[in-house]
Amino acid sequence: MDRKAKILAKPDPDYDKADRRKYAQEVVTLNAVLCGSGEVTDITVKSGPADSVEVKAVEAARKIRFIPAEKDGEKVSTAVVLLYRVKR
Repeated sequence: MDRKAKILAKPDPDYDKADRRKYAQEVVTLNAVLCGSGEVTDITVKSGPADSVEVKAVEAARKIRFIPAEKDGEKVSTAVVLLYRVKR
């Protein structure tokens, strides 16, 4: 039976106050792989307003908890796009 990866927890980035004010409502877009091993790997920044905000988004992405995708009963890796909005 095939099953898509299921994200159980996607922590918010720990943006500092100055970045929250300066980049409010901006979005950081990341490409990542949800591995069959349960790890988030190959995280790259597709777009974002500033390095400081992008680094915090990558740190948060590493903490994502998920159930890996399955294909033919085997756990497999899945490429995903992750969006992190900067909130005040």
